[in-house]
Amino acid sequence: MIRGWLNYIPNLFSKKDKPLRQIIRNFVGVVESGEMLFVVGRPGAGCSTLLKCAAGEIADLVSVDGEILYDGIPQKEMMEKFKGYVIYNPELDFHFPLITVKQTIDFALKTKTPAKRVDNMSRKEYVDSMRDLWCTVFGIRHTYATNVGNDFVRGVSGGERKRVSLVEALAMNASVYSFDNATRGLDASTALEFLFT
Repeated sequence: MIRGWLNYIPNLFSKKDKPLRQIIRNFVGVVESGEMLFVVGRPGAGCSTLLKCAAGEIADLVSVDGEILYDGIPQKEMMEKFKGYVIYNPELDFHFPLITVKQTIDFALKTKTPAKRVDNMSRKEYVDSMRDLWCTVFGIRHTYATNVGNDFVRGVSGGERKRVSLVEALAMNASVYSFDNATRGLDASTALEFLFT
């Protein structure tokens, strides 16, 4: 009797081959420089998949067919040579929970500080001024000394954490942004301000 049950245990934990399904098909679109495209759909409709594809975040997808160009540059070349110019900001916020908001944003800004800066600003002056600018726009200057936190570590609120994610992404000064549910957790006025930023 026990031997019979033991034969079933490996089957309980094995991954069965799930049939593949096509999430997006026959999609054609153009977004011109300076334009904003909103992708709206019910849960499971493929909005996140479309945004990931647009940003080149396709490693977790089984296959992607078709062609995506960025101002005439094929996606593969863009990801190899200009990866930092295409940003995907996921719906869920991933941060180091034990560092402060200021440290998080400073790190993001330091990674993309331009070589030539206005009025011969030092690197530190640039980081300080851009951090203060973005944090003022998103109303999180008061959180500089607070840990970012997460679901297990106390830190800023969920809405403030989302704003930290948005500031991090915008600090990258990219050419193409894909924001997945960027207004999740934001109050209406902050969401509206983000859309016009």
